[in-house]
Amino acid sequence: MSVEIPSSNVRLHRDALINRITNQIRQSLQLNQILTATVEEVRSFLGTDRVKVYRFDPEGHGKVIAESIREGRLPSLRGLSFPASDIPPQARQLFRRAQVRVIVDVEAQSRSISQPEYLTLPTKVQPLPDHELPQRPVDPCHIHYLKGMGVASSLAIPLMHHQHLWGLLVSHHAEPRAYSNEELQVVQLVADQVSIAIAQAELLEQAQQKAQQESLINQIAALLHSPVHPSSTLTTVLEQLTAGLHGIGARLQIFTSEGSTLHSHGLQPPTGYEDWLQEQLQKQTLLPAQQDQSGLAKVWMLSNLKPWLHFFEPIQQTPIRGLILLQLRWNDQQVGWLSVFRGAVYVETHWAGYRSTEGFAEGDPRQRLPQISFEAWRELKINESPLWSPADVELLSRVGVHLAMSIAQNQLYQQIQTLNIHLEKQVQERTAALRRSLEMEALIKRITDQVRDSLDEAKILRAVVQELALGLPIECCDICLYDPVAGEATVRYEYTATLPAAGGLTIPMAEHPALYQQLQSGQMSQFCDLPGQGLIPSRQKVAVLLCPLRDDQGVLGDLGLVKRSEHSFDELEMQLVQQVANHCAIAIRQARLYQTSLEQVEELERLNQLKDDFLSTVSHELRTPITNMKMAIHLLKSTKNPQKRSSYLTVLETECERETELVNDLLDLQRLELGSKVLTLEEIPLAGWLPSLLYPFLERAKSVQQDLQWQIDPNVGKVVTDQASLARVIQELVNNACKYTPPKHRIQVKAYRLPPGLVYIQVINEGIEIPPQEQERIFEKFYRIPNGDPWKRGGTGLGLALVKQLMERLKGSVAVESGYGKTCFTLVLPQGSLPTYVSPLIRGGSLPLRACP
Repeated sequence: MSVEIPSSNVRLHRDALINRITNQIRQSLQLNQILTATVEEVRSFLGTDRVKVYRFDPEGHGKVIAESIREGRLPSLRGLSFPASDIPPQARQLFRRAQVRVIVDVEAQSRSISQPEYLTLPTKVQPLPDHELPQRPVDPCHIHYLKGMGVASSLAIPLMHHQHLWGLLVSHHAEPRAYSNEELQVVQLVADQVSIAIAQAELLEQAQQKAQQESLINQIAALLHSPVHPSSTLTTVLEQLTAGLHGIGARLQIFTSEGSTLHSHGLQPPTGYEDWLQEQLQKQTLLPAQQDQSGLAKVWMLSNLKPWLHFFEPIQQTPIRGLILLQLRWNDQQVGWLSVFRGAVYVETHWAGYRSTEGFAEGDPRQRLPQISFEAWRELKINESPLWSPADVELLSRVGVHLAMSIAQNQLYQQIQTLNIHLEKQVQERTAALRRSLEMEALIKRITDQVRDSLDEAKILRAVVQELALGLPIECCDICLYDPVAGEATVRYEYTATLPAAGGLTIPMAEHPALYQQLQSGQMSQFCDLPGQGLIPSRQKVAVLLCPLRDDQGVLGDLGLVKRSEHSFDELEMQLVQQVANHCAIAIRQARLYQTSLEQVEELERLNQLKDDFLSTVSHELRTPITNMKMAIHLLKSTKNPQKRSSYLTVLETECERETELVNDLLDLQRLELGSKVLTLEEIPLAGWLPSLLYPFLERAKSVQQDLQWQIDPNVGKVVTDQASLARVIQELVNNACKYTPPKHRIQVKAYRLPPGLVYIQVINEGIEIPPQEQERIFEKFYRIPNGDPWKRGGTGLGLALVKQLMERLKGSVAVESGYGKTCFTLVLPQGSLPTYVSPLIRGGSLPLRACP
């Protein structure tokens, strides 16, 4: 027999349930804690035997990550994984595209599906396919599966994350059970809240993973950024990299002029690995690394190696089941290979039913089916390694940059040492060269420290030009940044003690096409500035070296060094400049990304606050008329008195109009912000038109003992504008004045013209002031002055926001002044330029300048 929970109970607990889950999401970013509380709340609400959260993994299978069971009526599935075939692709497509809710009745062997009511619009989700019936029989295998688990009825609701199917919220019951529409709506709202929590948790997890990756890269960089480091340092780097990539071993092969050197950690591949790598290089099967152009990367699984039998068979005998390879390059030269190896997926703990042989024999027999369903899947995974994610490739490529630079620096130092050993007759010359090399290395280290220790672009680049100008035998150092849209290069940072300053100078790139084409292609340029032909007119007869500041997204600018014309730049200086330019490009990109992230955080905080304001204000304003309408409807049903029924109908009509006005305000504001509101321009004679707007307010003001007056200059003329929009603005201001003006105080409306051709309309009310600090904020959406409504008149904070938006659309402005017991709103509009017709009534003075009720 099906059990139908009374809808009155659902409505009674619905708001409390949603509020508890919403508060849980706001108070915590720990997804496990939120999901644990959610399944407990939903199970208690529905009164079912088990509620679980089932999450899909990237490889297609899924896992139960949260569960609530009533009194052991069903066995626990928490921690168990299920193969991809348990939920077929067509069912996943329905969950993802149509976001359906699936209810299975095992006893009736039927399945029913439905879509959330608010998602039925085509702009939200796709409708159900024509061949998909809302109700149909269930596959017998599915019925057998559920019966074997002791389940008589089930409900599954998709959990979405960025239009992707993240998982399912599932309810099981050991007895047949029906679900009411109200219960489905409540559980759907819970699923929506959980989707919000999932998005927040995913952002937090990504930030934490990014922080861990940056920490590891900084540790490795600290080890490598020294002029000389022993072999043990590279071994330590490989050990840290292996741990960071969850591998079982790593291998670094460095090419030198005398051959190659090998550094390793953990498990290593069989003999012939280097020959196989050379074969891959010759066949050009490698691809550029994700984050930089300093190397080429490739990922292999064990199954991908079958075409190379001479290598596949030996490596199959090792624990290695996957590898990632990075070709290290520096200055377009190959300097080595970096490899990291992974073992197989540990299926004994990863797959359900195989964690403990004893547990399989002694467990609940209703767990046997989900356990047995893994045998084929487990066999497929025995020789597979975990997938390499884009974050893994990014981490490896970034570490590869530091390794390649460190190898190049170390080899340069070793070359200098070797020359000093073999050329004893030139000790002084070679010693000077070595000292110079060390000074440059120290200079690079100082610059590297500046780049690493700061995310301030200006501070880093100022320090770079100063360090280079003082550390090298040059006359000047500057950095130009490019504006690709304007086609200009501007000298942003400069340090010179002998040459005329050129900071802020803008150079049109079109005047030097060959030079900037070379720089845009990533090549350095060295030339002499001749009189009348140089980039900077104030600098002549000098040697110039320009190096592009280039990253993976293009050229950002150039680093320029200037010497006297009798000197030129040698190879060592150009290498140093190239390294510094790479650091500068990375620093600029990181600084801009950091600044962008700060702006995004501020924007997210603003949007979050706006969301809270919207929820707190609009939910109250929407709920109040509905509550009053419900009360009036209830009273209408219970009374037969004609007078009371008429009064209740009046209440209904008033509250409906109030609800309609609120919704219209929201829609109008949205149309204005999107620029979709169409204006109909026409000439409006203000002297005759304004009183028609103000007369309806006379009776209202009189009823609350207010004095409404207006003064309209007969010569105010006409304006060319949208009549409905301008009327809306004036009515909103006068309505606010009537709302907040105390009894026995005056409200004035004035209209006059001032040169040059501007029309002023003022709404002035007495007896209340707006604090100076609030005058700018009152035009913000949903903003209401704290304690600024002593009469509790209510409102959404949308009226003045609409006023400002409408005035901007009408090419006018609105301003507020408040003080000395008065508040004045002033509208300024351009006077119409078309020929106007002055009414004889106005010309003759029939319309009074001052009208009083």
